[in-house]
Amino acid sequence: MYVKEAPPGHAAALSGIEAGDEIVAIDGKDAKTMSPAEVRAAVRGPVGTKVRVEVVHAGQTRTVVVERGPLE
Repeated sequence: MYVKEAPPGHAAALSGIEAGDEIVAIDGKDAKTMSPAEVRAAVRGPVGTKVRVEVVHAGQTRTVVVERGPLE
């Protein structure tokens, strides 16, 4: 699944995730086998908790830790 947008000031953008990044794993689970709804459910959670997201950006794989924020 690819990130459509990472609005400035939101948790993903603050963690360095950018539009166009491919999400390949969430908390060690292969995101490539997840449906879009499963990916959304996996990255959402209580405000202030953290989730590890592995993304591919410009051909480079990296893991970022996102502190969940409020949904707007």
